[in-house]
Amino acid sequence: QKAIHQKYEHDKHFSRVESSSTPHPALIRMLATLPRALNSRRNCLRLRCRCMRTLISSLLSPLAHAMSMLVITMTLLLTVGDLIARLENFGIRARNDSMQFAIHLVTRSNLSQKRLVEQLGKWSQQTRWNTEEGVYFTFSLLSTIGYGKYCPITKAGRWVSGIFIALFVPIGVLYVQNLSSVYQSMLSRLLIELRQRLSSSQRLSRLIFPNGDETIVVIPITMLTLVMQAHLIVAIVFLCIIEDWTPMQSLYFLISTVTSIGFGDFHTGTHNLSVSSKLNASTNSGH
Repeated sequence: QKAIHQKYEHDKHFSRVESSSTPHPALIRMLATLPRALNSRRNCLRLRCRCMRTLISSLLSPLAHAMSMLVITMTLLLTVGDLIARLENFGIRARNDSMQFAIHLVTRSNLSQKRLVEQLGKWSQQTRWNTEEGVYFTFSLLSTIGYGKYCPITKAGRWVSGIFIALFVPIGVLYVQNLSSVYQSMLSRLLIELRQRLSSSQRLSRLIFPNGDETIVVIPITMLTLVMQAHLIVAIVFLCIIEDWTPMQSLYFLISTVTSIGFGDFHTGTHNLSVSSKLNASTNSGH
């Protein structure tokens, strides 16, 4: 009986220990759902990282293509601009020295003030070029703007300019088209990402149409207008700071540049009007 009683007490003690060590059912359910919650959170973080990588890569890939085209274009402008500057400097004679030529014009008493202004305007076209001015002239050729600030006066410079126009102006047109397609691609992908994040937005859904393997995105005119206005504002502020122009003068210059008209009365590097315009203004004020 004593042995049976000891065994009973032993079994009772172990059953009490086992019952006390058994976790609560709510704790069991929480522990059971914990791996799924951790996996769900991990998958959510992975999905967010994947979306961010996709968005960044979709925006950077067209930018990288545009930057490579920009590097090629700048290399071309530097090479041809330096060549034209060297050819022009080689063909310019000693009579284009600034002080001697100005004294020569002033001492010729038979020149009227209007004729003096015209001669000074021609002389301003015939000063020595540097590489920066050659690149400026080459850019005006490539963009078909033609401000008129610089023009070649030597036969070699004119031949090189003509060959450059015939060969590379079509490439410049293709570059502008490529740049516009880059902007369009970036805006389209941005709209697609916004639609995926804001799936309940009906306004964005009306702009995106699935078409088999492709997706047609209609970019609203308001967005294009805002992008253009942002570019204009940045350019106007830049010109007001660098060239010391008024906002109206900067806008006038930008309109003539964007439309490739290039009147020539305003061009960068003058800080105001051209030499002829200044002299004409002073002549009129003297009268």
